[in-house]
Amino acid sequence: MMGKDMKILRGLSDYPGSAAVVLGAHINGLGIIRSLGREGIPLIAIDRQAMMGQYSRFSTRHIVLEDNHPREFLESLCRLGSGLGHKAVLYITDDRYFRVCAAAAEMLAEHFYLPFNTRMGEAAIDKAYQYRICRENLISCPLTFIVTTGLDVENLLKQRNELPYPLIIKPGDQSCSLSFSAGKRLYEVENQHKLLELAPLIEKNLPLLVCEVIPGEPRALWAYNAYCHQPGEVVAGWTAQKLSQRPYRHGSFTIMRSVHNPEVAEAGKAALRALQIQGPAEVEFKWNRQRGCFQYIETNPRHIQYNGLGRLAGVDLVLAHYYAAVGDEDKLRKWAGMQQSGEAFMVLAGQEMANVVQLPGRMQRSKQLFSCIFKPRRMWAIHDWEDLGPSLYYLQYLLKKGWRKNTGQG
Repeated sequence: MMGKDMKILRGLSDYPGSAAVVLGAHINGLGIIRSLGREGIPLIAIDRQAMMGQYSRFSTRHIVLEDNHPREFLESLCRLGSGLGHKAVLYITDDRYFRVCAAAAEMLAEHFYLPFNTRMGEAAIDKAYQYRICRENLISCPLTFIVTTGLDVENLLKQRNELPYPLIIKPGDQSCSLSFSAGKRLYEVENQHKLLELAPLIEKNLPLLVCEVIPGEPRALWAYNAYCHQPGEVVAGWTAQKLSQRPYRHGSFTIMRSVHNPEVAEAGKAALRALQIQGPAEVEFKWNRQRGCFQYIETNPRHIQYNGLGRLAGVDLVLAHYYAAVGDEDKLRKWAGMQQSGEAFMVLAGQEMANVVQLPGRMQRSKQLFSCIFKPRRMWAIHDWEDLGPSLYYLQYLLKKGWRKNTGQG
């Protein structure tokens, strides 16, 4: 491993400033890699397996580094950090990486600028903790049951006839899947009979959150994306609306629209203050028409899938993160500017085309997709004519996936 480390570090140790290390090179990481690369900041892209961001021309070096054994993973990460000329800026793109790094903050802090509140640690990604703190700070939340013990399950079942169905069951740890949801992190319960039927499986998956479903289409979902240089203190932020997602009822974005929404921004800032979040974060809300307010969904204390849209909207949180970490206030102000007026769009075209083909309302969905394509301020989530490597990798992945499906091999 040491020889491989030296090959990866070749050239980076001579850089006069701080390099960046990006944990996770899927769509989340790809946006980070492109922002850093266009700014001329060298970076190492790390993932558990080959991912599209590692094929970007902006990825200075890339490495596949398994994290099944956290201690070995952290030792390798620290060796990389110690071989750089300066302390590196660490970027985290998923909850699993967040947990590993938060648990070893003291070990990593010698080599990296850490993108989270070290006093909070893993609590920052604990959804039950988030709901408790938001309720204490009078931030509107949907009806939510925090189920951590068998007694909590019993109390939930006693109320089953009065609960507002449908309900969503999701793990308290969002990096985990539910054993009864085909490897997914959400399960929708239609009625009290189904809830009773699931009781034994619920007990095997604790801790869980059981939440009221806020009615409405994906466009009722909004987010405040921000960077906090100190706990709860926002230095840059912008708002966005989800227009479509996959899976359609509870999924990841396929069309995202940047547009300034002051109500969402203020609600997001209030949640970040209450939770004492430090580093990058996405705070999600959903408009509840019945109650006439935005209700809190969750906070993801990391960079998210559509982070590149911020740059198009006038606020690049990736670079705000970098320059805040290294203490360059002039460049921080440049990239932490005001969100531009008007709209900008990011489209994950392949996934949205699947929605068009498979879901009802094909004409309406087609119209929405094609209207986004011809917007003057629009970007693709993956494709970029200046950086074709990720597109070619993703195309190869889709072809292999289709071949396995057609041949019954996966």
